[in-house]
Amino acid sequence: MNRKRVKYLCLVVTIVLILGMLSGCGQTSSNGTVGTNTAGVSADVTTAQASEQEDTSPITFTALDYNGEKEWGTDEISKEITKETGVTLQYLPTGDDSNSKLLILLASGDIPDLILQGLFSTVESKYVAAGAVLQLDDLVNHYASNIKSEVGDDYLNLMRTQHDGKLYSLPSWYQNPVMKSGNGALMMRQDILSEFAPDKANGDGYFTYDEYLNVLKQVKQKYPNMVGYLPNGENIEWWVMWVFRGFEGIYNYSVQGDQVKLYYEDPMLLDAYKFLNNIMRSGLSDPGWATMRTDSFYQKVASGDVFSTTSAYWDQDTPNAALEQAGKGQMMPYKLVGSGVDPSKLTLGGTNLLGWDSIMIGKNCKDPERAIKFLDFMASQKGQKLIRFGVEGQQWDMVNGQITPKQDVIDANKAGGDSWNGFNKSIGIDTYYWMVRATAPDRYTSIVDYVSKNGTPDPVTAMANKTLSDTAYAQDIFSGLDPDANTPEDLIAQKCKDIFLQSSVGIINAKSEDECESLYNKMLKDLANAEAAKVDKVYTDKFNAKKDAYGWNP
Repeated sequence: MNRKRVKYLCLVVTIVLILGMLSGCGQTSSNGTVGTNTAGVSADVTTAQASEQEDTSPITFTALDYNGEKEWGTDEISKEITKETGVTLQYLPTGDDSNSKLLILLASGDIPDLILQGLFSTVESKYVAAGAVLQLDDLVNHYASNIKSEVGDDYLNLMRTQHDGKLYSLPSWYQNPVMKSGNGALMMRQDILSEFAPDKANGDGYFTYDEYLNVLKQVKQKYPNMVGYLPNGENIEWWVMWVFRGFEGIYNYSVQGDQVKLYYEDPMLLDAYKFLNNIMRSGLSDPGWATMRTDSFYQKVASGDVFSTTSAYWDQDTPNAALEQAGKGQMMPYKLVGSGVDPSKLTLGGTNLLGWDSIMIGKNCKDPERAIKFLDFMASQKGQKLIRFGVEGQQWDMVNGQITPKQDVIDANKAGGDSWNGFNKSIGIDTYYWMVRATAPDRYTSIVDYVSKNGTPDPVTAMANKTLSDTAYAQDIFSGLDPDANTPEDLIAQKCKDIFLQSSVGIINAKSEDECESLYNKMLKDLANAEAAKVDKVYTDKFNAKKDAYGWNP
């Protein structure tokens, strides 16, 4: 508890009560948790807080954001946050791997004041187990009314289920209400598709494997120099197998009865491998796909010589801009359904009400009260308007009770790509990810949200909203199932992933369907020999421990 607050409380409570409070509410225990002996003092603290002018004196917190370093103080938004809170963030370099960086800092004891990491990551578990981060219950209850109202008790309670029933992290990019939208898609040139499937080119219905394969063959016949389907070999994990996993209706883990396993152990994945292998053996792809770098992939798609690919629908923005400029049809997102799969049960996007990031306060934080108040400001509606729209009067105005961005902001955001990045560099919209709320029922949540709901929406996003709206699944229960960092099971999981990625190219490029299946079975055997069962047990145990709290209903 800082001296300013002690002096103030001395005016309203007795010295005896002050000493009691100092022993109960302001101390930090040796394991880094805020003391919980607050009986009889919470009301006094709240009353004092409400009447005291907030401390906005300058203070600098070290911060590690796994999304990368930020240059605090070089844009209008970070300057305004400092003006409102007094806080400056000194971002630490993450290098190529933020997880490794955080583990190094944990080993050295040099814990950042603020940590923004993937939700329920193995690193988070490691930090909590080591007592390297503060327990946040008391800090939130005493000093974070905006977090309590905006995030809500239900969401905070779900954050508590991951560890020992106490709160060690706060969500960011949380969804209240939950968005229903997928992201993985079969991306096809709409202008060419309209020649062969005009009834579906506008996004009506879906394609079965057989229907899509028939379209590929027709494209090849009419346009012999065009690549029918080009997978991104450098990003086979996310742009190929992850998407085809969704076409098969497999979650990001394979739920097999009472067991939860690696998704590449799911029997249905063989159907996807066989289909991809059929495309290759039919001469409907580029033989060099597996060794093609992403830059070369983009160049080929942008040239107009590719009919289709798979990825998240926004991953084709760069080639789509080139295609549009050349007067050619853009890559549009469509739904592809695996053999025998219920079209309403695809899993092309995880809907995570808790978001994707989590925030922790390091045990050595120089002023935990100021840190939680900083996060509380960011969570407030005022903070959200600032970080997602900019400074009122400069980037937006309030018109008829609604945020209305300035026209130059709207135009730059619509232009996208380098135009938006250059425009936004000195402003900093959607740059700082501390306590971001991704959805809200009664207001625009971001400039992108505003643009999409006013005027002409981006055609690719509009198509995705039409074709992928029922392909999202509740992913929250699957968050945090991975083995803890640097445990034997963690190392086995990485080895299994390597086996999966190294095997996939050979399975897809097999010379026959029999060879494809044989190589797939070999991969399963290799996974078994690598002791994948030990990783699956971790997934299963963690899943079963939380499924009741999350109301699991497959």
